Amino acid sequence: MSESGVIVALIGLASAVLVALIAVWRFWRKDRADADAVEEGTISGRFKDADTLMQYIDQRVDERTRKLAEDQAATAGDLEKVKRQYAELAEAVRTVISLQWVWDQRGRHGDLPMLPDPILYQLGLGHLTEGWATEPTPGPDDPSRKDT
Repeated sequence: MSESGVIVALIGLASAVLVALIAVWRFWRKDRADADAVEEGTISGRFKDADTLMQYIDQRVDERTRKLAEDQAATAGDLEKVKRQYAELAEAVRTVISLQWVWDQRGRHGDLPMLPDPILYQLGLGHLTEGWATEPTPGPDDPSRKDT
């Protein structure tokens, strides 16, 4: 082989490698651009505008939080029931304490004011309603006390 044949072969090899590198680079860029276009096309095809996307997100959130919302609604109902019971008990105790104070300040005439039976049962003290002595008992400083 002659010297000029070797040079032509080297030039041909260099150009083939250069063409191959350009082709690989172009195909890589094109594949990446196609993947981006497909992804963009999928998103833009699925969600035409921001409102559609927001509706989709809201729907997904509602699906995943439905059980939690039901539990919260049930708990809110129970809380309202407890609040009503507390208000009823607080009013009954406030009334009885006021009546007992008046009873004590005015000489302890009549029976000791007591909580109504339903309230005592609700408090778990219903067993005390039967046979509970409501007459005043002498205190430690009372001269009518009969202990030896």
